[in-house]
Amino acid sequence: MKKYARQMLLPGIGEEGQKKLKSSCIAIVGVGAIGSLAADYLARAGIGKIILIDKDKVEEMNIHRQLLYSQKDLGKSKVEVAKRELEGANTDVDVVVHNEFLSDKNADVLLYGANVILDCADNMLARKLIANFCVKQKRTWIHAAASGTKCNVLVIDEPSEYERYFGTGTFGDCSENAILGPAAGVAACIQATEAIKIIVGANYSKELQRFDLWNNDYEIIKINKSNKLK
Repeated sequence: MKKYARQMLLPGIGEEGQKKLKSSCIAIVGVGAIGSLAADYLARAGIGKIILIDKDKVEEMNIHRQLLYSQKDLGKSKVEVAKRELEGANTDVDVVVHNEFLSDKNADVLLYGANVILDCADNMLARKLIANFCVKQKRTWIHAAASGTKCNVLVIDEPSEYERYFGTGTFGDCSENAILGPAAGVAACIQATEAIKIIVGANYSKELQRFDLWNNDYEIIKINKSNKLK
């Protein structure tokens, strides 16, 4: 437990919280800019099992913001590289990888056993599949996205009201959008922190947290039935 000594000094974690982290399982859908960094923080925090789901390969244009990958990894499977790096950083963590995209045929199998789901996907289909799984399994999921210089993070503990949060197609495919690397980094840090809080039983944010790093703007938006993420 020595590697977690400084973390365990936090009143909200301590030895009991660290044991909860060790016995937990987190699934991460999408191992790009946000997912890879969130996975890194969670592995180093002592999460017992991390499930990584993504079929993409490392491309040169990923390197400026996807910090688990480097030039030597070009063309390789993101989940396989991530597994190597995460297990290298912390031998306590069990990293399970699925080199495939989430679909209606595999979602229940790939996400099975996760206590919390991290939505780091760049498309609405994946979010709908996550929502459906969380409704059936009564799980909480944490959405995070970044585009341009902005990022959003939201804990969704009522997944049955999926449309209330996103509307229809509001978050389209953002895989080709402009992106500032640190914007994805902020989203990942907040997302990983909210996951840790949920697992140890601490109070977590129930509002949309929105940042615009370029314009030094931060806002918290209360979500009600008239709100939709934009």
